[in-house]
Formats: sequence, structure tokens, C-alpha cells
Amino acid sequence: MNEAEPKPCRHCGTETTQRASGIPYCSMDCIGARRREKDNEVLECPYPDCDWKQVYDPENGLSRSIAYTNAEEHREEHRSALAAGGDEQ
Repeated sequence: MNEAEPKPCRHCGTETTQRASGIPYCSMDCIGARRREKDNEVLECPYPDCDWKQVYDPENGLSRSIAYTNAEEHREEHRSALAAGGDEQ
């Protein structure tokens, strides 16, 4: 019998002998979670010292639309602060 050697799950790090296409995953939940993480994209604020970011699924139109709307609203907050002459972010 050819048994796989335990390796850390690609998503959670738990040692597992299970494989999905040769890659160690301990469960379908980890496969799904890893796929979602990998497929998501992140919009980040370009202003220095601002840690605003928005994660979204680029394949989902609603998710993408909400992310871009939130990003535009966030940019407007920076514009308003700059117009008011403040250093606020």
C-alpha cells in the first residue's frame, strides 16, 4: 500500500495525508477557503499611513461594484480632508 507522508494543509497548516490534485488539504472546507482567498482581490488606499482596504471577489459583479463604490467614498473622504486643509485621513 502506497500511503502519503503527512504534510501541512495548504490552508490551515494541520498535518494531513490527504491530497487534492497532489496538494495537501485536510478537508473540503480548507480547499474552498483557500480558493476563495486566492480568488479575492484587494483594493488598498494609496495615501500614506492609511490602512483602509477592501477585499472583493472580482468574479462577482455585486461584490466588485460594492468594493469600487466603497473605494470611491473613501477617496472622497481624503479629498474633503485635503480641501478643508487638514492632515486628517
